[in-house]
Amino acid sequence: MKEKNTCERTFQPIFIHSSFRTGSTWLWSKFRNNPNCYCYYEIFNESLSTIDFKSIMQSPSDWNSHHPAGAPYFSEFSPLLQSGEGVAGFDADMAYTEFFLSSDDDEYRVARTKAYLVSLADLARSNGKIPVMSCTRSLARVKLIREALGGTQILLKRNLLNQWLSYSNQNFNGNGYFFNTIALSAGSEFSAPFTLMIHKFIRDNDIGFDSFGDNHDTLLIAFLALHIYLYIKHEGDFDVIVDLAKKKSADDMDTISRDICNRAALNIDLADHREAYSAPCMLVRDIGRVLTMVRSLFAKGIPGIDDAIVHQTVDRELADFHDALVHYEHVAGSAHGHIDIFAATIARQKADHQAMIHEHAALRQSADEQIAQLHEHLQDSEVALQQERADAQQAKRQAQLLEEELEQEQLQAKTVEVLQRDLARALEQNSILDIELHREVTDKAALQSRLTQIADDVSALRQQWLRTEAGLLEKLEQATLATEQERAKAAQAHAHCATLAADLRQAEASAAVASGKVEALERDATSLNLQLAETVQALQREKLEQEKASTHIEFVLPDRGQEGVRDDLKQRWDTMIKRLR
Repeated sequence: MKEKNTCERTFQPIFIHSSFRTGSTWLWSKFRNNPNCYCYYEIFNESLSTIDFKSIMQSPSDWNSHHPAGAPYFSEFSPLLQSGEGVAGFDADMAYTEFFLSSDDDEYRVARTKAYLVSLADLARSNGKIPVMSCTRSLARVKLIREALGGTQILLKRNLLNQWLSYSNQNFNGNGYFFNTIALSAGSEFSAPFTLMIHKFIRDNDIGFDSFGDNHDTLLIAFLALHIYLYIKHEGDFDVIVDLAKKKSADDMDTISRDICNRAALNIDLADHREAYSAPCMLVRDIGRVLTMVRSLFAKGIPGIDDAIVHQTVDRELADFHDALVHYEHVAGSAHGHIDIFAATIARQKADHQAMIHEHAALRQSADEQIAQLHEHLQDSEVALQQERADAQQAKRQAQLLEEELEQEQLQAKTVEVLQRDLARALEQNSILDIELHREVTDKAALQSRLTQIADDVSALRQQWLRTEAGLLEKLEQATLATEQERAKAAQAHAHCATLAADLRQAEASAAVASGKVEALERDATSLNLQLAETVQALQREKLEQEKASTHIEFVLPDRGQEGVRDDLKQRWDTMIKRLR
């Protein structure tokens, strides 16, 4: 009861940050089992932009997740579903495009992210529960999240080898999503120079979406560099670090549980944690090259982090990875030998299967062609049969006609007299027809004469058309000649324009030279003005000294001819002025 009262008093949110395949779903489920918590699963999962009530029903049992059994992952988002699809306030860019978003970046994106997080927290608090939010796409956004909601920030880490084996195992089972997240995370819009270098490393080695090659060592280098960078750069942003990198005893898990309780005022039982190995689709081919390449990526360090800390952390993480790999190969090496043999067998079987598919396709095509030919032959046979049926019906009708003719002949024998009378009338009518025939012959001659006249008219029209056509051809030739002349004029004009352009460029160059000369003259004039000013000052000083000398002479030599002295001084003064000029 004391725990419940504490929760109701604080309502401070709790965030579980991690990478993929680290056990975050297991840790999140521990909070979800606490009745005082309202737990959101992967708050930046891209599927939240299109999720609906049908897809929201997915649970751990629906795929090969190795997650603990439980209710559908995204049940807590149900009240936030929009009328169309997707969670209110969430945008697909929040998944990877804004993976490295910070408070100093785009104000609109920052405000949108904060508003979305506040909406999640408000829904949980309105139900009288503590908001708990997990995410595998937030390691670089912890400061932004803390500024938006405060609360307790928990980092969950796993041994990098076990995490990589899980990635590889998922790809072996046909799920390449986790391999793809490496490039998606490193290439996000607000990436730092280091992660952009990782993304370039991936692209330069021809790793694309669902295309990882026959050697996964290159992708492993990017995986290690990205995760080590994230842990070095952002480890100080978390309040609690749940490090499962090494085997944990029951006491270790109790210590982690107490640390979470002290921070979040929640009792979470983590005693059932078990570390498991996943069989990868292929082993590391050259661990020495992998470790050397990762170290080289960190050679310039990380801005804002002491180089000694960077190198120590890199060496420690790579040493742990290497030791874990050696142990795994020792334990599962023979099994992987069988796995490799099995994989080769599977590959051969796949190749044979593909060959059988191609052979089947060829046989199917041949069979389809034969069926088509048989179908055409069948159609021809049906047409022939229909024709034979039509001929039979025609013969039957002819037989009926013969019977009818026989009956008519019998009737004709009885009507010969009638026919003789009809013959006499027919002879009379034949005479009339002969007269009409003569008239028609006459009309035909007139018509032939008319046709001859029409033929003459047509011949005349044809001659006129030929003359007209000749005139049109002559005009066309003249127009063509005029066009060629215009084109020649245009070419001359173009050449003239080119000459003018060259003259213009030469004039501009001359103007530039003249401008330089003017600037030099201005500088000389300035220098002369300065010299003139100095000369005037010198003359003024000389004049003062002359006046003093004159006064002194008048005082010292009162008996001498002052006029002569003054003339002498005046002469000296004029000489000096001339020399200065």
